[in-house]
Amino acid sequence: MISYSFIPPKQKPIMSLMAKMFTLGTGFVLAWLILVDVAINFNTFNHNRSALAKERAYDEYVHRIALTKSQIGVIKTQRDAVLDIHSNNVALKTSLKNLFDLVPDTITLNDVYMDREALVIRGDTPSKEAYNLLMDAPLKSIFATTEVSFYQRKNGWYGFVSKSHIENPEGFNE
Repeated sequence: MISYSFIPPKQKPIMSLMAKMFTLGTGFVLAWLILVDVAINFNTFNHNRSALAKERAYDEYVHRIALTKSQIGVIKTQRDAVLDIHSNNVALKTSLKNLFDLVPDTITLNDVYMDREALVIRGDTPSKEAYNLLMDAPLKSIFATTEVSFYQRKNGWYGFVSKSHIENPEGFNE
């Protein structure tokens, strides 16, 4: 073989030093971009999962709040009913105390029935006049209508049944 060169041949590299530096730099940048992309995707996934968990917790709290509000409504209704019953009981107790304070010692009560509109009293009195003077007048001042029927007892006293009614019971408590 004839050689036309004055220097011996050297082995020629596939890539020059600049090409190697460019390829290596591009590889590092590409690897860094891929790493940043993975980190961003991981953070986004974690953020979405955290947001979903917080949204579920928020929905649970909203549900609990609604349930608590409905329970509060039920409890308030029950409280109002209890207060109404209590006020009615106090009014009834006061009414019965006033009724028994109204009865004089000479008149004996055997039975008292009281409802929202009427009062029925059964008892004994020594005379019709004693009843009319001591019981009938105060009952007529309280009730719109008062009816009394008397019957003679064997012991000389009179038995009576008094029925008193209120015209408009809406303004009164039981």
